[in-house]
Amino acid sequence: MSTIPKDPDLDELNKRIREYLKYDTILQNYMFVLMVFLLLPVSIGMIIAISIGTTLTSDSSVTLFILGLILAYIGGNRFTKKREEYHVESDEWARFYTYLIHTQLETYLSTKSSGIRKECRKKALKNSKDFLSCIGQRWTIGSLKSVKLYVGNSISNLIENIRYRLIPAIKDGDDELLRKVKDIMYDFFVFSKNLEIKRIEFLNKKMQESLPNRKPLKMGYFSRLSTFLKKHTVLRHSVFVSIIVVVSFVLGYLGWNSGLTKEGSWIVGITIFGILMGIYFGKQPRTSWESVS
Repeated sequence: MSTIPKDPDLDELNKRIREYLKYDTILQNYMFVLMVFLLLPVSIGMIIAISIGTTLTSDSSVTLFILGLILAYIGGNRFTKKREEYHVESDEWARFYTYLIHTQLETYLSTKSSGIRKECRKKALKNSKDFLSCIGQRWTIGSLKSVKLYVGNSISNLIENIRYRLIPAIKDGDDELLRKVKDIMYDFFVFSKNLEIKRIEFLNKKMQESLPNRKPLKMGYFSRLSTFLKKHTVLRHSVFVSIIVVVSFVLGYLGWNSGLTKEGSWIVGITIFGILMGIYFGKQPRTSWESVS
């Protein structure tokens, strides 16, 4: 089996991806950040009004909400510009993840420590899933329909092979199967410097010939829905945030009917909203990045 030699360019790529993912994580969860920007001025205004024994007028509420919109707009532009300062090309994502997976499997196969082997397999599995997500979300193909059709078939096959062959092999495969995965990752890493379609097709063929297919015969409705929502992050967040908004509104309304003041019911609703949003986004998977040094 071949070992990937030390490449100083990987250190620079690792630092750039660290910064890119830091700002991308904020923008991926910007639905939550947006709500914070929108509600924070109004919430502070309500608390101040209650503390001095008055109520927040409609005009004041609208003014504070507009202030929240301005803050949200400025923050979104700022995070987007910072992310673009560390732009990462499609082939660089492939280079980053294939190096990580290869290195982790190499350590797994070369040690007898059960603890180290368990941790390396776990990291390799997580990075392979992140790589799969990265291909679907970050790889750009082009604007011409003919190019998208030609390239898209190869990419679709690559996604299928990673999802139903490579990831299951890392998760449950024996050492011999993991050596094959490691070999494929070495080829992928080398090809990533010039990721032509014929090379992607070579990788597809190699995975199909050396790794068993674990694709289920039929996917149920909920499995298809789950897969769809995983691919469409913004839509998934929108659905769950909408549910949280409705729940928070209903609970705040019930508090009002139970004898709370209007301002108190608002505070209850906003507090519940913040707690539920924190729980939801705290449970979301993050695209992993690890040192490649």
